[in-house]
Amino acid sequence: MRSSNSNTVRRLAERSDDSIGSQGNKLLSRLMANDPAGCTLFWDDEDAYLTWVHANQDGYVVNCDKACVMSMYPMIHRAIHKSMWTPKRKNYTTGDYFKVCSRSASDLGVWAANRKMTMTRCLVGKCR
Repeated sequence: MRSSNSNTVRRLAERSDDSIGSQGNKLLSRLMANDPAGCTLFWDDEDAYLTWVHANQDGYVVNCDKACVMSMYPMIHRAIHKSMWTPKRKNYTTGDYFKVCSRSASDLGVWAANRKMTMTRCLVGKCR
């Protein structure tokens, strides 16, 4: 899997201190393993994420909560879904969320299956 911020993700995954905690280290390590080349991870990188979404309006976005505790996530959206790119928000990949994007929904399905996760589909408007 490509990462918009791969050096940062790799450094965080290799850290031994408690600044992101053991849960964060485990999650980041799992996020980088055995994924289709067409998937891109966006973690704490709003500009790169928004650039990808605008350049790939025919693609797909998986929205995930970093704590992996919300039952509706991961949720797959079409990149054209305005809630995935509206300039009114600023927390797409920061705070509690990260994104995994691809032009292929099936690649994102492999990404989720590699983590034994079941994606839910957004049922709003253009995502259907």
